Amino acid sequence: MALATDPKRAPLGALLGKAGASLTSAQTDLGLGVGLASGMVMSEATLEIKAAVSRNSTGELEIEPLSSAHLAGALNASAVSTIRVNFVATAATPNAASGSDGTTTPVKNRDEIIKNFRQRDDLLALERVLGPLQVNASFLAGSQRWLVNAVDADGRLVREQLLSD
Repeated sequence: MALATDPKRAPLGALLGKAGASLTSAQTDLGLGVGLASGMVMSEATLEIKAAVSRNSTGELEIEPLSSAHLAGALNASAVSTIRVNFVATAATPNAASGSDGTTTPVKNRDEIIKNFRQRDDLLALERVLGPLQVNASFLAGSQRWLVNAVDADGRLVREQLLSD
């Protein structure tokens, strides 16, 4: 990564690298503390910047933020560029072992998932109001997650959640 010779300017590649790293960091932090896997929470994001773009002595594109002087008319409007970057997330390869037929087997068992789900404060509160709930869990091999749902005595879905394996 090259350093900018003018402190007002920054290499475009450095900006995009930092923006991508920041998005990755935010993506990783999503879902922490609530039992969600965050590998694919946000599938797409767009960063749009209006700036003056030029080339440095090595030919690398640099951007210069627009100041109030620029916006007041000291800058030719045709010198302003719009930089739009689309970040698209991709799913990571599942970590669990794959069977010989290509299917993925869960690490946790169904009873363990159901037991942990039944102990959640929100589900206990719903059972106090609605009465006993039937909890079902299905493993979704493609995403390495469990789809867990709770239905009341009338068969109405009252809670559904994806839990990481």
